[in-house]
Amino acid sequence: MSFSFWRSPIDDCADFATRIGIAITNSAPCPGDEIGGKYGVIVGTGDQLSGDTSRIDVASASVECLFQPSSSRKVFEIINQGQRPPVIDWGTLLSKLE
Repeated sequence: MSFSFWRSPIDDCADFATRIGIAITNSAPCPGDEIGGKYGVIVGTGDQLSGDTSRIDVASASVECLFQPSSSRKVFEIINQGQRPPVIDWGTLLSKLE
């Protein structure tokens, strides 16, 4: 297997796993641990988001993906932005992934 210069090894592993039928989810957190879950959560695909993400929310998203069938075989980004609701509705957020 060869890796092109713009793809990370995790991208190639994700592609391989998908081709052989393993369901995976790959989240790409943006830097910004200092924000500590103070803002709302936004998820997106296609390397369109730019911003910071708390490790708390990346960990929560990873766990929630285990229970959300809509997140299977998806690659998405996550950032924190805007007002944080009292409870993050991960089911709704992850169901919007293409």
